[in-house]
Amino acid sequence: MMKYVLLFLSLSGFSFEIGDLILQPLHCSLCTAIENETDSIYSHIGIVISKNPILVAEAFEKVRVVSLEKFLSKTQRNQNVKILRNSEMRKVNKYLFVQDFQTIFLGLSYDSEFLWSSDKIYCSELIYKLLNLYGISQPRPEVMSFSKAHTFWDKYYKGNIPVQELGISPADYDESPYFREVIRL
Repeated sequence: MMKYVLLFLSLSGFSFEIGDLILQPLHCSLCTAIENETDSIYSHIGIVISKNPILVAEAFEKVRVVSLEKFLSKTQRNQNVKILRNSEMRKVNKYLFVQDFQTIFLGLSYDSEFLWSSDKIYCSELIYKLLNLYGISQPRPEVMSFSKAHTFWDKYYKGNIPVQELGISPADYDESPYFREVIRL
C-alpha cells in the first residue's frame, strides 16, 4: 500500500510540510467510542515533524516518532487519512519546533484516561500543547461529555467517568476553521 501512496504523492505534486496534521481512523473498541462520541471517523492524530524522510510524531503507547509508513499502517481498512494544514505554521522556525517537541514531549507516557491535567498525554493533547507553544490558532479544549457512548465509558472508567474534564479530539481539528484539508490518502 505504501508504494501506491508514495507514487500518488509524487504524481500529484503534493509534499508534506512540518506541522501538517494527519487525521486517522483506527479500528478498536476505544477508537469506535471516540468516533461515536465526536461524530467523526477519526480517532487518532499525528503531526509531521520531518519532510525527508517523512516522520510523524504521535502519542500512541507513548509519545514517539514513526515513519509515515508505520503511521499509515494502523489506518482502519478501507478508510482514508486526511491531511490538514494551518497557514500560520509558515512563520514558525521549524528547527526550534522540532527541538521543542523532542525536549518537552518525546518519550512521555500515553494517557489512556484522557486527563488534561496529568503528566501523561494523549494524541490530540500532544498536538494542542505543541502548537500552543508557538501561538498557532487552533480549537480550544472543552469539557468532555462522555454522553454518546456512555455505556462504553462507564465500563472503561469502571464507573468513575471523568466528567467536567477538559479535552480535545481529532474531530475538533477536523472541524476547525484554522486548518484546511490539503489531501486525503
